[in-house]
Amino acid sequence: MKTFLFIVGIILLADVIFYGGLQLGNQLHFMNAMFQVSTLDQEVGNATKIFWTVSHLEDGKVEEAKSFLNVQLNSHINTIGMFLKDCPNEKTRQHAIKLLARIAKVRQEHPVHISVTNDVPGYGAVERGVQEILNKALQEEEIPNRLPVN
Repeated sequence: MKTFLFIVGIILLADVIFYGGLQLGNQLHFMNAMFQVSTLDQEVGNATKIFWTVSHLEDGKVEEAKSFLNVQLNSHINTIGMFLKDCPNEKTRQHAIKLLARIAKVRQEHPVHISVTNDVPGYGAVERGVQEILNKALQEEEIPNRLPVN
């Protein structure tokens, strides 16, 4: 009788392990599918941006291409600015500040004229926000990194 109960216990344990494996496999498959879809969406978006830029350049519409690229850059600047406030990694934060300061210096030399400003209501506020982020990065870059004095 003990042997019979032992065998039934092993079979039940095997069933539980098998069922758990199926559930885990389904979860991993679901997560993999989610990652593939979001990656594909991102790549389609990136390819579209590059395609439109190349199309503008091929058609000789250099100003439209520059405007389109600057709109994309403004989007990245806004995103970096939002995450920069609470960045836990100081090295990443410093790298981001240096990049933003470099963008600010280039934009001082070559002012940006974005053609969608008149077409998109409220885009002027986006441009002002970007300028604030860039100005703050310039100020932070100018502050030398000093070690605390003991």
